[in-house]
Amino acid sequence: MNINLINPSPSVALADHARRLKASGIPIIELQTGDPDFHTPTVIVNAANSALREGKTHYIESGGLPQLRQCLAESLNREFGTSLQSENILVTHGATQGLAAIISALVELDDEVIVLEPNWITLDSLITLNGGRVVKVTHVSDDEQLLACLDSVKTSRTTMLCFNSPNNPTGSVFRAERVARLVDWAECHGLYIVSDEVYRAFTYDVPHASVMKHLPVNDRLLFVDSFSKRYAMTGWRVGFVVGHQDLISRVSKASQVMITNVAPFVQYGALAALQSQDVADVVQEMKREYKERRDTLSMVCNLEGLRAGCPEGAFYLFLNVGGDDTVFARQLLNDSQICVVPGSVYGPSGVGHLRLSFASSLRSVLKGLQKIGEMQRSRDRSKNYWDGT
Repeated sequence: MNINLINPSPSVALADHARRLKASGIPIIELQTGDPDFHTPTVIVNAANSALREGKTHYIESGGLPQLRQCLAESLNREFGTSLQSENILVTHGATQGLAAIISALVELDDEVIVLEPNWITLDSLITLNGGRVVKVTHVSDDEQLLACLDSVKTSRTTMLCFNSPNNPTGSVFRAERVARLVDWAECHGLYIVSDEVYRAFTYDVPHASVMKHLPVNDRLLFVDSFSKRYAMTGWRVGFVVGHQDLISRVSKASQVMITNVAPFVQYGALAALQSQDVADVVQEMKREYKERRDTLSMVCNLEGLRAGCPEGAFYLFLNVGGDDTVFARQLLNDSQICVVPGSVYGPSGVGHLRLSFASSLRSVLKGLQKIGEMQRSRDRSKNYWDGT
């Protein structure tokens, strides 16, 4: 492991700067974080509180609370028609630690990992920290072209393919045919497949297509999910990894070294999230609210003359503002006290973009879009003047 290979993230630097401004008394509109502005449902909080009062504060099974793993297996079986057992599931300290355990268990020094971009940059850092090499392939709409790109970068050192749908930062959602073709391509080449599906509860125009459909016949496939987004439990840090029993056993070894176990009382909260109809209703209400925000914001983008695709899932707008997105984001923070993420941190195709989270309040995002529109128009007028147009 060589931490010197990890470049400081511009998005983290901006977020830290925003916190310093906020601490000095300057109000900041924070649109950089994918943290739902909903409170964790009361049923979940009460379950965790009860577990604390009952003394469930000691070491437990490293793979996760047996009741939670079994409940997850049953829930996924109902959803996807699979026949999972608790041995197919590892409970992790959020999806991030789940990914870290996967990379540590399966990626060796100088192994190449293909990552479909734009993507969440932490994945790149995890691969690099483990001695692997990140190979980026840009999302394209044509499946044949995408497979051709994959063929062109695969080498004898390639060991894994990673992708994320619904996508952070674009909100795009893979269709079932694309998922099947990616799984088939990876299986043909003997690669591990890691599918990050933490936003799968929030799709708006098309159904979510999961790799879980392919799990019964693919023993090199890993599905990663989390309670964070679906249940507004970001600070609770509960995620899980699903795969073939032998593969989960390997990943579990790495997880044990990292965390020993996830805190038991938060796992009881997660168990309540799965078992409560009231919580399920809250999730559907969150989804309706996000869709309404998405629709409103897409209309406002058109009115403001901002270029943004209409996200099919997750809760982000990915604006094409052109130019140096990091400079634009810094100027937006310093001049208008609005914090967003520069798109270049997500990969080459994110250059010239800004990511805004509409998990923040609609009023906050509308103000952010208004300021971005004003800056964009001002910049365009300045460019036209100097160009003599």
